[in-house]
Amino acid sequence: MKKRFSYLGILIGLAVLGSQSCQKSNNTIDNNSVIGTAYTLYFGDSSGALFNTNDGVVVNTVPFTADGVPFRAICTSKSILIFAKQTPNLYFSSNNGTNFNISYDTLRMLPGTGVNGYPFDLNQSSIIDIPRWNRVYITSSTPSGNNWLGLAYSFQNGIWGSWTLESYYNTDSVAALPVSITSMTFTTANVLMGWDAVNHRSFYRTDTFPTTEFNETTPAITAWNPTGIPLPTTGFFSVGHLNNEIIAIDNAGTNGAYFSDDYGRNWTKFSGLPANTQLLCTYSPFEEVNLIGTAGQGVYIINNAHAYQPANNGLPAGVIVKAITAKENFYKNGNVQKVVFLATNKGLYKSLDLAQNWVLVQKGNFTAMY
Repeated sequence: MKKRFSYLGILIGLAVLGSQSCQKSNNTIDNNSVIGTAYTLYFGDSSGALFNTNDGVVVNTVPFTADGVPFRAICTSKSILIFAKQTPNLYFSSNNGTNFNISYDTLRMLPGTGVNGYPFDLNQSSIIDIPRWNRVYITSSTPSGNNWLGLAYSFQNGIWGSWTLESYYNTDSVAALPVSITSMTFTTANVLMGWDAVNHRSFYRTDTFPTTEFNETTPAITAWNPTGIPLPTTGFFSVGHLNNEIIAIDNAGTNGAYFSDDYGRNWTKFSGLPANTQLLCTYSPFEEVNLIGTAGQGVYIINNAHAYQPANNGLPAGVIVKAITAKENFYKNGNVQKVVFLATNKGLYKSLDLAQNWVLVQKGNFTAMY
């Protein structure tokens, strides 16, 4: 007996299939996984290789030949990628890392070795991009008569030939010049704070007249600021911030860390950090907490009592944390994923719960990150 086909059944089936294919999907998993705006994280290693990731999962190698020279700072300014290695040269790329050119050739260097025997230099806080001011600032050792503050800035995102030495300062507050600002941080109150680790002097400027010029806050330097509690003159400090509070860490490891609520006029020491340990980097993810990376003791997180405690869950013992940053993924359903990253001598690590737990992204010896 021959089998009979029901053409009516076939037509009904096609109609049902067609109606289903026209319906909008309500799959919330897809909505949660589709990124509307992604971040780009750049990080470099001790061999001079450069990498990036847009999701903290897939890591790409930037087409830049590893030259055996470690990175010490990485920055982006709009579409320009800027980085410094352990040389006086600053480099930039305008095509996502395909080609690099020299941006500046007298970037300041001050290499040293701390109490843990770990070498340090002017790292991430010696370069800063301030989109609000349309400026990139760098520390400069240009042997010029008007290099009064040890800073140069660019209005053109760091391309070659765009740099100007900073010479705008308040003559009533700034004492003897020149100075050598070696570290910078930009607060949530739109204040640029600068620290001179050579002469142990502090400076700041804002974008509101009359403090658009640099002012000095170093205690007892001038009659304008005769009192205050200065930072120790031993060690080698660099600065960061949490909201509008300035944080100074000793890269050499003899003094720990301090905070100031008046831009360097008075400093108070934090508690909870390990003694005789080099503090290599500090960063405040999303201005919610502050983290300090150490040479051999992992990472520490601040609590509400101006004290620090270890935050090393998931990190290997003895890890050296050389750079900290944070990124956000904005999903199409409106959710935001906050990711904190650590560049360490044992790999790139990330946290999805504000430094409570860490997971390995990629093994390696990473030295700088942005």
